[in-house]
Amino acid sequence: MHIKCPKCSFSRDVPDDKIPESSRRATCPKCGTRFDFREQSSGDESHQTNVQNSQGVDAKETDRDSIWTQLDNMGDGEEAGSKSSAAQRAQSGEDKKTPWENLGEEGFFPGFARTIKKAMFSPVDFFSGMPLTGLGRPLVFYLILAEIQAVATFIWQMLGFVPMMGQHGQGAGLVGLGVMGLGSLALLIIYPVILTILLFVVSGINHLLLKICGAGDQGFEGTFRVVAYGNSPMILGVIPFVGAFIGSLWTIIVTVIGYKNMHAATYGRVILALLLPVIVGIALVLLATLF
Repeated sequence: MHIKCPKCSFSRDVPDDKIPESSRRATCPKCGTRFDFREQSSGDESHQTNVQNSQGVDAKETDRDSIWTQLDNMGDGEEAGSKSSAAQRAQSGEDKKTPWENLGEEGFFPGFARTIKKAMFSPVDFFSGMPLTGLGRPLVFYLILAEIQAVATFIWQMLGFVPMMGQHGQGAGLVGLGVMGLGSLALLIIYPVILTILLFVVSGINHLLLKICGAGDQGFEGTFRVVAYGNSPMILGVIPFVGAFIGSLWTIIVTVIGYKNMHAATYGRVILALLLPVIVGIALVLLATLF
């Protein structure tokens, strides 16, 4: 039987003998949508009615037999494990929401801190089955994170712990632009605008590369969310000298894990997508050298 989520189109082919007769409803491990998968199979309507009438199966009983959990356990290795955990979370409702997107229960600061912690230390669980609820909150999270890092860098520069960029006519970075007077005030307004544009551009390019490599099942929003929340390790930029460097390396690792679990892809496809520009660039240089 071919089972497909009507909302996000996540699908799997399952042998009929692997599906219990009492199972009718499925919970999608990617978006959490609950649907009757029996209706998707032609000729099964009469069968499901007979099963329901003869066995007296109610909604709660069929929910406990959700076929998606069994589907995910039929996979291999790490990929099957990550999908299975996503299915279980979607079924039980635990940790389904991102803390930052549930501030009514979490609170602003606890929600922000818990989101950073989960993205940094539990990226597999964090990105697996993450609901797609829009771009606004991931964008705001990313901008606040960047502003914290920018303010911290500014303070360290003023205290003399790190070199101040933009002095003596040298090249200026985003944070180093106009650190005195009206320049700093203007930067607080311009910086988020630049970051917003940059976030959309990077997400768009990365999503195109992922699609080329067959690893973009959750659409642009899925990729956008990984880029936004995957930058959580950049909070380490508040530490002078080594914080930004460690945060950058950690961000790359979290982002790769995020793409893999958000799009239910393989690490090979994700890494190939991210390295594709480098591979093309090297190929072009070699061609230019030869000809």
